[in-house]
Amino acid sequence: MATSILAPAQFAAPSAEIVVGDDEQVIIAIYSDVAGDIPSGPVLRLQRKDINNNFMTVATPGYGKIFLSNGCQQIVITTPGTYRILRPDITAWGVNVGVQQGV
Repeated sequence: MATSILAPAQFAAPSAEIVVGDDEQVIIAIYSDVAGDIPSGPVLRLQRKDINNNFMTVATPGYGKIFLSNGCQQIVITTPGTYRILRPDITAWGVNVGVQQGV
């Protein structure tokens, strides 16, 4: 069952924290509050909490950026740690985007 960790909107905001334990997989997906596809363009960022409790953008190529498109609307996190998704201001795209954990 999916749980919203960031309500659909267009303003910049971080999601609730996502905790991934040993031997766990967590599915993170984007969604909108209106019917239809989410347009390509906006980029959400995956951030991981470091040992000083600061969030840093994951720098692994192709992993830290979540491009909103028909081809990538979810990711699976398998590395243990505490994460969050950072949504930038996406008002230029004119669609509300939220983030959910699980499916």
